[in-house]
Amino acid sequence: MIKTTAMLLEELSEYGSPKSKLSRMAKSGEYFPITKGIYETNRHTSAYLLAGSIYGPSYISSWHPFVARRRLLLSDC
Repeated sequence: MIKTTAMLLEELSEYGSPKSKLSRMAKSGEYFPITKGIYETNRHTSAYLLAGSIYGPSYISSWHPFVARRRLLLSDC
């Protein structure tokens, strides 16, 4: 599951230093940092699912048939 730093700090708010706890959890492998401020709980999550969280819209979203629009150009020569 993709979680932001804010979500994780809220979950860890019972600890005296939630940021330190999050850092230790990332080092131990409980959470995997994806980009700044985004963590994943499952190491085996496909890149396809992470792409939208890392940078949106991603080129992977072009697989969707409604994203691409084409124009037909005609000329009289």
